[in-house]
Amino acid sequence: MGTCTERLVPSELVLSVAEVAEVSRSIGHLQLVRTHHLTND
Repeated sequence: MGTCTERLVPSELVLSVAEVAEVSRSIGHLQLVRTHHLTND
């Protein structure tokens, strides 16, 4: 039964997961840019 329910994951949940991944990726990029600025100064 577990596998059946896993297959029926709502598209909304998948979208939200993708959104979170995108946001976390952008945040990591911002942190990289910030540290780069600090080292440049």
